[in-house]
Amino acid sequence: MRMARFAVFLFLAACDSDDTNPMQQADAASGPMCTGAVYDTCTADAQCSSQQCHLYSANALQVCTQACSAAVPCPPDSTGAPVTCNQMGNCKPGVANSCHR
Repeated sequence: MRMARFAVFLFLAACDSDDTNPMQQADAASGPMCTGAVYDTCTADAQCSSQQCHLYSANALQVCTQACSAAVPCPPDSTGAPVTCNQMGNCKPGVANSCHR
């Protein structure tokens, strides 16, 4: 039994040999550099031309956004899909632009 536990431990340790975040690896390989445009990925307001970086935690999405209203609709996302104006008055896309930081 001890040997089996040790073998499992070695297997898991070998699988976890790369300490980098898989999401960062995916981001680095996808598309051009982010410019701060609406729906670009971000981690801080200063990275966005609108100065509005918002985390939509229910969608695991953090993007540059902009204010919206009935008079100021949201631009479509990078796939051409319409984007809704949420209850906070922000454009909430379904997907982020395909770019990396």
